[in-house]
Amino acid sequence: EIYSQWEEQGMENVLPAEDDNAVREHLCIRAYLEAHEAFNEWFQHINSAPQKPSLVGQASFTEKVAHEHKESKYKMDHGIWKGILENLTTDVKEKMYNVLLFVNGGWMVDVREDAEDDQERVHQMSLLRKLCLPMICFLLHTVLHNTK
Repeated sequence: EIYSQWEEQGMENVLPAEDDNAVREHLCIRAYLEAHEAFNEWFQHINSAPQKPSLVGQASFTEKVAHEHKESKYKMDHGIWKGILENLTTDVKEKMYNVLLFVNGGWMVDVREDAEDDQERVHQMSLLRKLCLPMICFLLHTVLHNTK
């Protein structure tokens, strides 16, 4: 959108390096937040699996019939739950890989090196990579380990 607005204003040159890097930074942060949001949704869902009904040892005929109905409802609910889990797993893996395999140099890395030298910004982006990328790897491992 920023690129199209730049062109609409009749600017035929390329976007200034600082602005181009800021757009990329925004996209990096957005990808990271989407990955976290997808993980939170997945985590909430995986921890809300339907509970299998249990039958008392000395159950009457009525209790056995009621248990069979609960069992069939459980199987249906579990199938629905499992389908949603598969969709959420696919989504969270895709979004986490989007962060880990961010295009053109990696996540939170400036592409345009002709920008004004800002060592504080470079340092902050390096710290974000050191903090956030291992966390995304850990969360991805959690997803992969728990969904086999």
